[in-house]
Amino acid sequence: MVLLGRREKGELEVLGRKDHQVKVNGIRVELGEIEACLVQCSLVALALVQLIDQKLVAFVQLTSAPRTSLTFSSSPSFPDTAVALASFAVEQTLRCFCLQRIPRSVIPHKFVLVGAQRKKKHISC
Repeated sequence: MVLLGRREKGELEVLGRKDHQVKVNGIRVELGEIEACLVQCSLVALALVQLIDQKLVAFVQLTSAPRTSLTFSSSPSFPDTAVALASFAVEQTLRCFCLQRIPRSVIPHKFVLVGAQRKKKHISC
């Protein structure tokens, strides 16, 4: 659905879309369908897909933190490596999951793992 407005001279101006469709490589994509696909995966608690710089990016909150069976020595750089490997594994799992359910052309270019937001307690005085 297209939103229209009037310019000062009375001409119609396209303001944008009311729905969540975007155009990627000439294909109209419903972002909600990609999000619905992602949340069907048992790893995913929440998903949000956005078009950024003409590429689909999925922001994903996992049901739990990815576990790694990797154990490293106490070098400070190794925990970052383990997290990067776990993130890569999750991203590839999500990509394969989507490939089985939606067209390749609408699979997000990038998956961003987002941590759960902690609820802040509001104290009134």
